[in-house]
Amino acid sequence: MGKSQANRINWLYTRIFFSLCIAIAQAGHVEAAERFASPPGMVKDSCVKTYSVIKTTRPPVIDGLVEESVWQSASLMTDLALHWEAVEAQQTRYRALYDEKQFYFLFEVADSNVVIWDSVKSEMDVIWEDRVEMFLAPDRQFQTYYCLEIDALGRYLGNSGSLGKKIDPEWECTGCLFRGRLTKNGYTLEGVIPLRTLQEMGVYTPGKKANIGVYRADFNPTGIPTSPEMHWISWVKSDSPTPSFHIPSSMGCFEFVD
Repeated sequence: MGKSQANRINWLYTRIFFSLCIAIAQAGHVEAAERFASPPGMVKDSCVKTYSVIKTTRPPVIDGLVEESVWQSASLMTDLALHWEAVEAQQTRYRALYDEKQFYFLFEVADSNVVIWDSVKSEMDVIWEDRVEMFLAPDRQFQTYYCLEIDALGRYLGNSGSLGKKIDPEWECTGCLFRGRLTKNGYTLEGVIPLRTLQEMGVYTPGKKANIGVYRADFNPTGIPTSPEMHWISWVKSDSPTPSFHIPSSMGCFEFVD
């Protein structure tokens, strides 16, 4: 067997392994959704937490930097926690703004050991990295919801799902832009989503609250890239006794205010 052929076979085995890991992870998400979701018609419509998105006339530049003073006018969210562990989470600071056309957000992440790959062959590789996440849904029945999982450099995995069903990793966030930068204390991540995209998803309607969840995957390296030590951080604690973001009770509400 030639060297090039052997390398190709090794690459194929690696991709098969990745696919199996992803399938197992997705199966776990679906099982949690099926076990801990409220029955049809019983999903709570009330918001456990509400975040105010302030309107701005000065849109931030999406470059991963946080020096712009406009971010100081945004409401600050700091209560993301390790709800399923008896330890304090490394701090996550979140802000969001909007204008007539766009929704902007900023994560400032404290992380003593950022897990990030030098290069990714597929957006699926993001699942093995430290990342921040946002889930967006038209309603709290979770018949359809959308997920953004974004690493410290702004590389992202977009997927959509339906409560208790398989997650579809082919969804793309139309017109979205994400930029991240490593810092001495962790990383920062800025993003923008067109309001038109949120409206087409059924997530944003002027004058109404939006169903949005804010999360973070905080990993520690183990020496095996596809087996990091995993810790799950969220803004709202879901009804699940084990970490689960893919259920309606994990989401809060965003109120867009003038």
